[in-house]
Amino acid sequence: MSIIHYNQILGMIANVTSNIAFVPQIFKSYKRKSVEDVSIGMFLLLLFTQVCWILYALPIHAWELWTSSAIEIALLMPIFCMWWKYNSKKNKAHLKDVPIEIASDSVV
Repeated sequence: MSIIHYNQILGMIANVTSNIAFVPQIFKSYKRKSVEDVSIGMFLLLLFTQVCWILYALPIHAWELWTSSAIEIALLMPIFCMWWKYNSKKNKAHLKDVPIEIASDSVV
């Protein structure tokens, strides 16, 4: 039987807190039906970071690291889905207000 050291406990706490850090943003964006206050660039960088951590952790069999990163990626997906959904709605609504001009290439 092995004893869990304090650094392992701190690592578990860090994994859990970094994973649930996105939950308030997910709820806020869903409730408001808006992602205007979300920096999609930051979330894309976080996604890239987590993919890199998984690629690093798999060969060295660091299951805690890759599972934590996979959970974080799963929690990022609702943000990306809402960003795409709400921005596509906004773009469609904006296009309804844009007058359509027909270009004429008639020769005089």
